[in-house]
Amino acid sequence: MNRRHFGHLLLAAALLFPAVACGADTSPATTVRIGVTATSNEPAVKLTRTIVKRLEETVDSGEVRLVIYHADGRQVSTVFDEDFTVRRPDQKRENDKKLRKEGFDSNSKRVEALLARLASNGGQLDPFEVLATMGRAPGPGLVVVHSSGLQTIGQLDLTKSSLDFDIDRVIRSLPPDSLPDLSGKDVVFSGLGQIAGPQRQLPEARRRALEKLWMGVCTNFHAKTCSIDGEQTTSTAPVATAAVPVVAFGDVTTVVPSREGGAPPTEIVSVPSSVLFEPDTDVLVPGAKTVLREIATRFARETRATAVGHTATHGPRDTAIELSKARAERVVGELVALGVTRSAFTGVTGVGYDAPIEPDVDSANQLIPGAAERNRVVVLTLTGPVTK
Repeated sequence: MNRRHFGHLLLAAALLFPAVACGADTSPATTVRIGVTATSNEPAVKLTRTIVKRLEETVDSGEVRLVIYHADGRQVSTVFDEDFTVRRPDQKRENDKKLRKEGFDSNSKRVEALLARLASNGGQLDPFEVLATMGRAPGPGLVVVHSSGLQTIGQLDLTKSSLDFDIDRVIRSLPPDSLPDLSGKDVVFSGLGQIAGPQRQLPEARRRALEKLWMGVCTNFHAKTCSIDGEQTTSTAPVATAAVPVVAFGDVTTVVPSREGGAPPTEIVSVPSSVLFEPDTDVLVPGAKTVLREIATRFARETRATAVGHTATHGPRDTAIELSKARAERVVGELVALGVTRSAFTGVTGVGYDAPIEPDVDSANQLIPGAAERNRVVVLTLTGPVTK
């Protein structure tokens, strides 16, 4: 082969296989999006080790852009949007693992300092809109929703239901355009159920329901993957100060009415559905037996009792009555299993929302959250209980 032909071959090879500079990365940048709610009902924002590791793995794999969103009420804004790739002084991607690790740690500290200062003072907690905003961003990538998940506004307002509803039905009822299509996005929910300030801790059954709700929303809108970061961070005080509605979860309460004449003593024990049952069912949660075991100790041989199930003013009347009766019967059945005689119960019934403990609907026919939760109970009236 003469030199002229050899030169032509070299030129053709150069055109077909262009040279790549040492250290350059020709792959498209991966975008990581983190959206936070940061209300007065949530701890100050701190990324878990799980999320930090996920971010570091993404940085190790190539070019990365990091975008951070912050919800202030229903308004979601971008507070950080930068190239997060660790680079050398010549702006090429750093390939030395040790130097890349040092650069990542430095960048992460800067981001975590920003996150720790974020505070939402818009008066609502709206992770749904945070997810929607990140979902509307073009292209695939990692999406992290950092929030307690206790939505207080819109279609998933949990202050009205306290998570005592048919989750699958609620998800199916969401309009197709309520969230953008999440195809191609890997969605991670971090901080679900982690609370601070006036918001009370979730009973375990409601925590599981909360996780099921957000995983259902994610899969229903076709995310590539949906997962929950269950790692707990050290709880710190909220940065935000504006009050946010709380999602109510009740306590067992006992009222001892005043006695008249020679009437036997009476106790009225109200047991919230959130303490006893899986959402929208009469299935007992694992901790329910502990609660009922303590109530069983209040029965003497001569004690008589009634059990009445109640619900909030929500859904079809017949369905509410059926559920409340099933729950009352379940409580009685468990108390009998714990040693209380069946003949001790002179009445077991469910009234749905026909006889509310207190009014739970306002003049606009909207549920009043706290009152609605107090109506989701099984009320046991004990005559002649064991006195303590």
